[in-house]
Amino acid sequence: MEAIPRGLVSRDMIKMIPGIKCLRTNILPSHHSGNHQFTSTASNKVTFQIPSFPNSYINTKRSFIRFVLKTSANGVLVPQANPFRRLLLKSSRGQVLEDIDNYDVLCRLFQNMKTKQTLEAEAVSTKDIRAVDVGKNFSKMTNASGQLAKHTLQSGILGDWQEYLVPVSSMVAASGYAFQLELFLNEDAKVVGSTNTNAATYSLEEVSFDVELVEVSDAIMADINSELANGTQIPLPYKSWRSHQTALSGAGTEHKIDIMVLV
Repeated sequence: MEAIPRGLVSRDMIKMIPGIKCLRTNILPSHHSGNHQFTSTASNKVTFQIPSFPNSYINTKRSFIRFVLKTSANGVLVPQANPFRRLLLKSSRGQVLEDIDNYDVLCRLFQNMKTKQTLEAEAVSTKDIRAVDVGKNFSKMTNASGQLAKHTLQSGILGDWQEYLVPVSSMVAASGYAFQLELFLNEDAKVVGSTNTNAATYSLEEVSFDVELVEVSDAIMADINSELANGTQIPLPYKSWRSHQTALSGAGTEHKIDIMVLV
């Protein structure tokens, strides 16, 4: 025991809260069977129907989209390549809860705010080639055989920005699910560049939504349902973003743009 550094010796074990446990599950795209291939020109929308898991809450900070990214033989990933251009989240009744257009631009903005150390640590999974030595890691830029990648959602409800557990078990599942998440694929030119004069393409395979659930016991859920039956509500604060585009006239060489940011 004396040979083990003091920092590696654990203290007394702390018992977990009884009746609460964590588990992981993979949600596959709906309306597609087997290993379906998604491209920017055909099958360019990935749809996940998130079930109303019993007695469960989604931990959004440990949930992400996972896929195998492939390019054509002449394809090279561009810096900050993001395969999704739009995120659309609906309730089980079809109500639009969140609709983010130019989603790839939003992801690049947040990616640029990260530190150099964070970019280097995440480069293997995010495929952001800016953080690697291009000369030594050219294989990470060409993915003709396919490389496993993950994407953390920049959603205000189901993404990393959500600070609370999402109570999917309490969501009305009129259509058999609590949420419907739709991701629209980006244009080829915004994801891959070409090493020759021919246009390069990319595709996504083995796509899944890896979700971490916090499951409570029937006794705890019974207390929650009792409160809901008496009129108590479960508030779920969240933030989201919208893209506003304004066309500038071609006349003149200078344009004045006023930007107002609400905090």
